[in-house]
Amino acid sequence: MLGGSGQTMEGFKGFPFREKEPMVKEYFKIKLGYYLAEIIIILVEPKKYDFIEMGLHHFLTMYAHLGMYSMGLLEVPMVIDILHDWGDLTLQFAKMFSETHFSKILGVSFLFNNIVWFYTRLYVFPIIIY
Repeated sequence: MLGGSGQTMEGFKGFPFREKEPMVKEYFKIKLGYYLAEIIIILVEPKKYDFIEMGLHHFLTMYAHLGMYSMGLLEVPMVIDILHDWGDLTLQFAKMFSETHFSKILGVSFLFNNIVWFYTRLYVFPIIIY
């Protein structure tokens, strides 16, 4: 669905004694740092209308990631993060163009973001869960 072999369960062979790839740990640490930074940003910047929802979202994400880390299940949050990263990346481009006068590029980037978001979060993610 994303260009790989489609063998998601291969990542769990040998659990819990499987040696983690070095880049898996690095990616996990980067994502953990990102979510920690998001919590700090939410607390420091002027409060928006979605303060409680976003704060709760980032706190629970950190909680889930740390829980998975403590159980040695880095593969679970990594699969979720990779799927979510594509939609987050395209969303940042749409946000960037919303601050400019390029309305046509904004429309295209917003449309592309919606396509990526629906595909990764509403099609691929449920299939992986199933």
